[in-house]
Amino acid sequence: MLGGLKEKAGEVAEAATGAVQGRMDTAKGGKKLVDEGGPPAKAALLAKSAANDAVVSDKEASKLMSQSAERLESAAKKLREAAGMPDVEGIQGKEKFASLADSFEERATAYTKAVSLLSVDLQ
Repeated sequence: MLGGLKEKAGEVAEAATGAVQGRMDTAKGGKKLVDEGGPPAKAALLAKSAANDAVVSDKEASKLMSQSAERLESAAKKLREAAGMPDVEGIQGKEKFASLADSFEERATAYTKAVSLLSVDLQ
């Protein structure tokens, strides 16, 4: 049992060491580029980093819009279902459920269209 755990821990440590070494090599390469290339190299590296950050953010935004559309559709369905049921004493605002469902569906449609328009990955 302990032998297996030690072996697994050693594998994890080795993988982590390799990843850290790879990152250090990349950083050294970047520093060398900046040292030798001066301000133009620094500007290019900063531009590449900003572009990468923008792509990641864009993908996250599309994912969130897609998730929001699904949640809005689900909520609209539940609102419509509840609106068709008998009134319950103590539940307020039920008279707005149908119009809320309409609004939710409109917003979900807008999100879905936006995701579709933005579906081409940035390169």
